Amino acid sequence: MIAKKICTTACDSLNKKRTALTYEMLASYRKMKQRTSGVGMTCKRTRKEP
Repeated sequence: MIAKKICTTACDSLNKKRTALTYEMLASYRKMKQRTSGVGMTCKRTRKEP
């Protein structure tokens, strides 16, 4: 749970640079991913991107 929180924070930090609309979309996407174990992988992949 804690690890997921850290991962989510990192994703949120990156998305803050995007528009509010995109941020909202990502929030919904993350919520969907939360059901699967891929949430961690998705976050790592996003962080690696420049």
